[in-house]
Amino acid sequence: MGPEGTGSTAWGRWGEEDERGALNLLTPERILASIGSISHGRVFPLGLPVRRDGVPFFERRGATQRLTLYNAQDADQWAESGAPAGAGANADLLISPMHNGTHIDALAHVFDDGKIYNGFASESFTVAGGASRCGIDKVGGIVGRAVLLDIPASQGLRYLEPGTPVTAEMIVQAEKRQESSIGMGDIVLLHTGWMRYFFEETAKGAKVDLAVQPGLGPCGGDLLIDRDVAAVGADNLAVEVMSQQSSFIELHRKMLVQHGITFVEGLNLQDAISAEAKVGMLVIAPLMISGGSGSPVNPLLIV
Repeated sequence: MGPEGTGSTAWGRWGEEDERGALNLLTPERILASIGSISHGRVFPLGLPVRRDGVPFFERRGATQRLTLYNAQDADQWAESGAPAGAGANADLLISPMHNGTHIDALAHVFDDGKIYNGFASESFTVAGGASRCGIDKVGGIVGRAVLLDIPASQGLRYLEPGTPVTAEMIVQAEKRQESSIGMGDIVLLHTGWMRYFFEETAKGAKVDLAVQPGLGPCGGDLLIDRDVAAVGADNLAVEVMSQQSSFIELHRKMLVQHGITFVEGLNLQDAISAEAKVGMLVIAPLMISGGSGSPVNPLLIV
């Protein structure tokens, strides 16, 4: 069972027209209270570099491309605009799948049994318009208390082996180890060590199988639903575990679709983990992409 009054889903919990899901838990009172989690004033950007290579992405989506529109080689163009010799401008174009790199999933991203979050039809996402319901433009800004859990450290490891599910027991063990507990409306950041593993292996010339990654397992997901969290992020490409044994995006279907819990994927948590950050304020500002299924982000963890 989910939180009180939600039954097996959170549909209708915040009204029949709601499109933000558990982000509604980030009330003004909780946002103000999250200021108390800042003790040092240190800021950790959690985004990966935006580039075409050297970062993990699923090949079926294609690589992110930064292309130059104009630069110093376009001197004739600047002269025609009245620019003096040696003056001009540089500009570029970014082409990127919404779900490459560090990004946030809109609640329209995944559907199950023909429905997205709150029972809206999956057909509400169209070719021309994208998401008419639960798009990333409905999210707004995200500010709240974040709990960063170092799962490998609680198991005496540097990183979890690929395909390892993060269980409810592991989450509780990590909470106890670092004396920081997950509360209602918190944003949970799971450090699995996979991003560290990816960069260490690729630096040695090894090819990393992106189809097998550690991540949140079914019972771990149930625990976070019961804790009534606002969002979950992780240092892998799906938040949830990926392996031959895992069901098709099981936790996306359960947590996003049924409970409206937003996922933030592809986080770079290494600096924050190295600094032994445990709790802080998380700030995320998705791009206002009309009808978007997600958005690139560079979340800021302030501790």
